Amino acid sequence: MTKRFLTSVFSLILAMALTLSAAATNQVRYAGTQRTERVPLKNTDTNNSTSYQMFSDVSDTYWGKDGISYVVDKGLFNGTGYGMFSPEMPMNRAMICTVLYRFAGSPAVSGSSGYTDVPSGTWYSDGVAWAKQNEVLTLDLLNSSKLEPDRGLTRGEFSVMMRNFYEVMGGTPYNDSMNGTAAMFPDLQTCDTVTIMAISWLYTYSVLNGTGNKTMSPDMGLTRSQMAAILERYDRQFGSSDASSVGSSGASTFQPAETGSDEEEEEKLINLINDYREANGLRRLNRNEKLMEVADVRAEEISENFTHVRPDGSYIGILYEFDAEDLRADYECITSCVFNAQDAFDSWRKSPGHNGIMLNRDDDIAEIGVSFTRDGGYGVLLIGHYWM
Repeated sequence: MTKRFLTSVFSLILAMALTLSAAATNQVRYAGTQRTERVPLKNTDTNNSTSYQMFSDVSDTYWGKDGISYVVDKGLFNGTGYGMFSPEMPMNRAMICTVLYRFAGSPAVSGSSGYTDVPSGTWYSDGVAWAKQNEVLTLDLLNSSKLEPDRGLTRGEFSVMMRNFYEVMGGTPYNDSMNGTAAMFPDLQTCDTVTIMAISWLYTYSVLNGTGNKTMSPDMGLTRSQMAAILERYDRQFGSSDASSVGSSGASTFQPAETGSDEEEEEKLINLINDYREANGLRRLNRNEKLMEVADVRAEEISENFTHVRPDGSYIGILYEFDAEDLRADYECITSCVFNAQDAFDSWRKSPGHNGIMLNRDDDIAEIGVSFTRDGGYGVLLIGHYWM
């Protein structure tokens, strides 16, 4: 009896030891000697843009105004209508796919996403097709027949998409052992390994912050302003982070070109953009002398204050003051510290939002105007359409 009792006790102790060992091993997988320090953002230039002021629901004291200005200037986000940005609106799947598609430069898309609830011809169908075909979406959505475009994504799911996006854009696969982050945020312990790796990577590179001292809230939804802030930090860490496109006034390292007039460079710039569009299966845009005139005015304005906001607080749009009531300037790109057409074109092509503007696929868009000035190396691109 005593022997059997001791054997049973020994077996129980052994089972408990194995259980504790397995639990410890599971913790070590995410903690131990693995990396927990954070990498500072590569680009910390001050963003002087005040583009958020175009939205009546984004105040000067709103925490996310700088991120909103950044993504609007990059061409990644638009407003939600009636002068609103809706910063606290949850990001749904259609929005997220569209924004990342713009971030990738809005490349040409062939075929459809295959989702039964994403009809062709919608404002988000190209973005969804691109995200599906390039496997940017989470695995469960890639394997699903439906997207449910109006549903949101959690912080964890979005982190996985950002890691997929990074690899699609040429980033290296997982190889950096950053899972020590999970030991810092206990609420990550219930997540799958892929989600933990994605969140840990974003956190380590200062793109994603926790929601508290010891919480990451991987199951929490994402608002428009939160995604704007994340994308700003991502672009500053991994993207082109072209300071001239976000209102920086840093010193220039460029030198003016010695040859060629501004008029010649402007014509070269138009041809560069149209050749680029044609190479991507898009029609060429018509040089519009009225838009050329407006672009000259904007070049003068941004030399005083590098922002999409005009001196009177307005934005380029319907061109009443230029005696062109039937002409609309739908999109604007600006840059500084460039001294020839090729520099200006390269600056916009490296910026996902500006690249998307040059490759705009809207059938109504048909007119182009540019301005180029050697004093400060300012460049302006306006594209638009006749609407009456």
